[in-house]
Amino acid sequence: RPPPPRLRRYPEFVACRAALRRAGADFAAVHEYSRDSEVSRGRSKFFHGRVPILLYSGRAHFYQRYRIRGARRFVFVSPPDHAHFYAEMMSFARAGDDGADPEALCLYTKFDALALERVLG
Repeated sequence: RPPPPRLRRYPEFVACRAALRRAGADFAAVHEYSRDSEVSRGRSKFFHGRVPILLYSGRAHFYQRYRIRGARRFVFVSPPDHAHFYAEMMSFARAGDDGADPEALCLYTKFDALALERVLG
């Protein structure tokens, strides 16, 4: 099951959503402008395995702190703005059916050094 990307900035979110649509990927999206019904439907579809990818914006997490159940792998498209966001997201993770530990991948550039330092110490 592919990991849910976590996007810090809304333009990153829009670009990833457009790329997934162009690729014909089956996914649900949760962002800060989503209606409660869209959020509930997207989270439920992801948890029950009806969609393999949940696109989740960092701003949605900042404002709402949605609990994302059913995730085992996370992709951070950029380091979280706040260091505790990483720990919160990883606390949602569950071990795989095979007992494998949850996984996280964080994409970053040299300009994200300070943000990485907040997360990694």
